[in-house]
Amino acid sequence: MEMKGEIKIKDNTKKILHELKETIPIALSAIGARAETHAKDIITRAGAVDTGRLRNSITYAVQGENVEKSYQDNNGKSFDNSLISQPVENEVIFGTNVEYAAGIETGSHRKKGAVHFIQKAATNYNSEYRKIIEEILKGDTEET
Repeated sequence: MEMKGEIKIKDNTKKILHELKETIPIALSAIGARAETHAKDIITRAGAVDTGRLRNSITYAVQGENVEKSYQDNNGKSFDNSLISQPVENEVIFGTNVEYAAGIETGSHRKKGAVHFIQKAATNYNSEYRKIIEEILKGDTEET
């Protein structure tokens, strides 16, 4: 028995690359939001919150987002927050511009030692961040 047929191959590379380019910033933004939350939780659990200025100043940005944001401390005093650099393509940045943040991070500003709230938020949750990327790339964003 001889079978005859035609095989058609369609190249969807351009469509997939376009969708990927559109989806990556969404994933990065979700990761930035989670890293921000983790950093705030870490300094709160460490007892490194006095007025809330540092905690409330922690923010994130991806390319195309405004890195200049404002926030308030627990007493209602307003501050402007500008991250030091602009994120480039396929990058999320998070942090704070509060002048004493480095001292809390490294321990030079606290008798209780370093909190490492930025370092821990950036490195201790890699599997969670990977899962966020996977879910968004699959189109499943309910849990992120």
